[in-house]
Amino acid sequence: MTGVQTCALPIYEFWVNVEGNPIFLPDSSGFLWTSERTGHRHLYSFGMNGGKPRQLTQGEFEVSSISCVDPASGRVFYVTSQPTPLDRRLETINYRDPADTPRVVTEKKGSHRISMGPACNYYLDNHSDVSTPPETTLHSSDGKQIAVYRPMDRTSIENYDLRPVELVSFDGPGQGQSRTRFYGTLIKPAGFDPSKKYPVMVNVYGGPHAQDVLNSWDGMNLDQVYAQNGYVVWQMDNRGTQGRGHEFETPVFHKLGEIEMADQRAGIEYLLSLGFVDRNRIGVRGWSYGGFMTAELLLRASDMFRAGFAGAPVTNWRNYDTIYTER
Repeated sequence: MTGVQTCALPIYEFWVNVEGNPIFLPDSSGFLWTSERTGHRHLYSFGMNGGKPRQLTQGEFEVSSISCVDPASGRVFYVTSQPTPLDRRLETINYRDPADTPRVVTEKKGSHRISMGPACNYYLDNHSDVSTPPETTLHSSDGKQIAVYRPMDRTSIENYDLRPVELVSFDGPGQGQSRTRFYGTLIKPAGFDPSKKYPVMVNVYGGPHAQDVLNSWDGMNLDQVYAQNGYVVWQMDNRGTQGRGHEFETPVFHKLGEIEMADQRAGIEYLLSLGFVDRNRIGVRGWSYGGFMTAELLLRASDMFRAGFAGAPVTNWRNYDTIYTER
């Protein structure tokens, strides 16, 4: 949905992202909902009289979802992108008490996918990180583990030479003279020798409402096939993708392809600086918006990319999905 968002900072007057539905409290006193009015999606308590909402969470992170609301205790449980934008964890706060502060429920770093019971007493936690396969465990609302619901499957780790996925960060283009911190994943090939030069396969999506670089388990996939066949495999999230706040998304407004391409080029320059990449053998592949980005990079950055595969690319914005096209 497009429009102007009421905000103290005019930089956010591009479009409005609406995530989830308002959760109305049973005593009819108001409702809980999230908003990006500060530049990052946070949790707010709204009254029914139309007054100013009270902000429950704040900081340079995102509240990605509300897991459960417990009217009996006044607590709301929600998932945030902390301690880094690549992680997801469960937190809770008392929405009735203005003096209360958020409490972390899931302590492990990585990605926690939460399924909470309707009474907020228990939750299932599907947890993984880049080096640990997922395990689903049952917990009480205070975070204490009660049982293992679905044990970790280590078959792929024990039977195959899966190459480690490294989470990396680097500084690249930003607004004006500023610089932006970017995150990427790097997989080095089997038998890696830092003194040699390797070809690169770049995975790209780069479009709205997606975050590909996360501290979560990918397991056996096509990236591992490339790595086993001597390729360095690289992926990064450019500006315009989600998970980093509205300010990270909006530079692409009316510039689809331009900003993303500049960021992807910065990612390749970072790779080249590591010393083990063959600049004459860099390929790129992507699907949907990633197909569009692949075509853009092949046509407008041919000095950097030598080959590519554009799957189901967007080649004309006319008559396409409005959530992309209106940007």
